[in-house]
Formats: sequence, structure tokens, C-alpha cells
Amino acid sequence: MLARTLVTPRLRLEATTPAHADGLWTATESSLSQLLVYMAWAPQASPENSRSYAERVAKRFDESIDWSFTVFHDDVVAGAISLMNYEAMFKVAEIGYWIRSDLAGRGLATEAARAVCDFGFDEVRLHRIELRAWVENAASIRIAEKLGFTREGLLREASWAQAGYQDMYIYGLLESDRKAAK
Repeated sequence: MLARTLVTPRLRLEATTPAHADGLWTATESSLSQLLVYMAWAPQASPENSRSYAERVAKRFDESIDWSFTVFHDDVVAGAISLMNYEAMFKVAEIGYWIRSDLAGRGLATEAARAVCDFGFDEVRLHRIELRAWVENAASIRIAEKLGFTREGLLREASWAQAGYQDMYIYGLLESDRKAAK
């Protein structure tokens, strides 16, 4: 049985359920202008889509397909983080995250990502975690580097958001990388 709650010094990460939908919408709405820049889903953000997302990812967690967590800071929803696009044959998943704009720059995304990477390696038994960051997203690039991810290449026009198609860096973290860093 996989952990459904992860606790760090400043955060509590709970496996996302429909009960988190309202808090996720509130956090999304407060940061929508910034989320629109990087997140393809942001233009469709709404209370209804937050509920649909929460229902969908809760089911996927239960089916061990993807693992999504709602991030809490001081008992308020601060964002979301997921291991997604799981490839069971290769034991690979991709990490994705966002933190409310008013909490950005405090290291919370790094703290949450470290906890989810540990969960991925220790509980899901992943071999590799991938991270994609827009080449213009310095904050996401810093997170990847702080966590020991290796930049492996450039994906040309691999993501779309308000600014159109954008290039992305792809990073990889192997379980052996994590063990070597400890």
C-alpha cells in the first residue's frame, strides 16, 4: 500500500481527491495569470475542471497509473505535484508541479518535488524520473538542478501554452543518482 500523505518540514502532500477540488481551484485562480504562461491546461481552468481533475487523478492513484498530490502549506492549498505518464515496463514517470504565485521563491516546490521523488523511488520503485522545463522557466530549471537532475537534451516546440509552442529541456534523475547524492 502506497503512502497517501507525505510530510516535509514545511509541507503536507495529500493524494489528491475530490475533496481537494475547491482548494485547488482557489490556488489556481489566485495564480492564473502566471499559470497561463507555462501550463497548457490553464486556459480551461475553472471550478468544474478542478473537480474533474481531482476525480480523474484520484482514480489514477488508486489504479497505480499516476500519483498526484495536493500540496498544503500552513493548512492551505499551495499547489499540486504529480508523477505522471508512468511507463510500468521501464519504471519511468515524469514529475510536474506548480505552486501558488504568492508562495513562489520560498523553496516549496523544491521541497515538494524532493518528497515526491523519494516517494517515486522508495514506494513506486521507479528507476527513472523525468522533468521537463520550458527553457524560459528559470525557476523550474533551478528546481531540477537542486534535486540533482541531469539535463539530457532539448525538446523543440514540445509544449504549448499562451505564448505558443515552446522548447523544453528534458532532465532525468535515476535512482542511482539519488543514492550517490546521499
